[in-house]
Amino acid sequence: MANFDQDEHQIEELLRKMPIIRDRQNQEEVYRKVQSRKEHKHKQKRALWIPAATTAAIAIIMVLAVSMVNKEQTKSARGAELSQKNVHLTAANVPQHQVSKKQPVIHQTAGQISDSVKRNQSALSSNKMESAKNQESEDRSAVYSSDLKSHDVYTYGVLTHDAIPVPVSVVVPKSSENWFDKYKQIASQTPKPEWGFDQFFPLKSVLAYDSANQIIRITVYQNQAGFIPESLQLNLDKLVNDSFRYLPVKEAEFKNEKGEPLSIGEIGEVNNVQINKVPKSGYYSYTIGNKSYLVPSDQTFKQLSDALAAMKKSPNDLYHSVFTGGIGVTELNQDGKNVTVRFDRKVDLTKESPKNAMNMIEAILLTGKDFGYSTVTFQNIEPASWNGFHFSKAIEVPVAPNRLEQ
Repeated sequence: MANFDQDEHQIEELLRKMPIIRDRQNQEEVYRKVQSRKEHKHKQKRALWIPAATTAAIAIIMVLAVSMVNKEQTKSARGAELSQKNVHLTAANVPQHQVSKKQPVIHQTAGQISDSVKRNQSALSSNKMESAKNQESEDRSAVYSSDLKSHDVYTYGVLTHDAIPVPVSVVVPKSSENWFDKYKQIASQTPKPEWGFDQFFPLKSVLAYDSANQIIRITVYQNQAGFIPESLQLNLDKLVNDSFRYLPVKEAEFKNEKGEPLSIGEIGEVNNVQINKVPKSGYYSYTIGNKSYLVPSDQTFKQLSDALAAMKKSPNDLYHSVFTGGIGVTELNQDGKNVTVRFDRKVDLTKESPKNAMNMIEAILLTGKDFGYSTVTFQNIEPASWNGFHFSKAIEVPVAPNRLEQ
């Protein structure tokens, strides 16, 4: 209230002048409204209290539940301890001869479980290794010495529809069967149509093997000689060499059914073919259908460096260079059966097409093999490990090219 400096008389005068205030409301109506407001406030307080009580109840239930679970776990743990103690106590109270009878059974069961775990672990490890090996085999096109642990390999010279001679190597499960009998058996059963070849040894002939002199005797009936196509006649030496160079064969001899020298079409009498174990060829990529093969060049070279230089360019429309993007390889030095080669620029195999990269590496390895080397050391290449090849050390050359599963 404002503070005025007035006497009491002035205050009384002011009060008399104020208007008279009259309340015309019914007393019962005023009482009802007051009661209604009280009840409304009471309900609001109850509504606010109920959720809080519910939350508190839920919290209490959860605490009790956790407590009960903990008690059950504690009881279970104590029960297990008591059971274990009872086992020991029972075993201690059982006569010694009865214990000795039961112990072997317990030990045997534990041993069986342990052996089972070991077998499972071994199986998993074996499966992982086999899976990695299978993937590695799928990526590679050639046959390697690691394949010979559980497989035998037989290589054949075949002629394609384009009259291109291609060496292909059939891999079969290892057996105790005589290699020459197996060789003839595979030749009669293959190739599969999807491989793109007519037949493996493209002569209707009878084969015999002179093991003492390591000579293959090929008998062709004279009345069949006139049906031998010219393309085969021109590639006969190459096909024979591709077929027997990886086997214990030094020479191939051609005769007719009378034991006389064989005469074929325009070339006349067929001379014996000396098997060249070190043909000194370079390798190129050749595609037929949806399959790609690595094929040796028609030309031979004096030195490995000459072959590597020639491999940078395609010699014809069917052979393609395995070096892409202007990559070149130089022979650095020879150390016994190892030769070191260096790419003229840093090669990152992960940035190349996987198939092109594999063709390049294997073509170099096969070329090294054709010059009589057992290993090839690569320089200026990365990564250090790629598709089973470890370039930090010398790489073993393949056993044979163009792996095929029978």
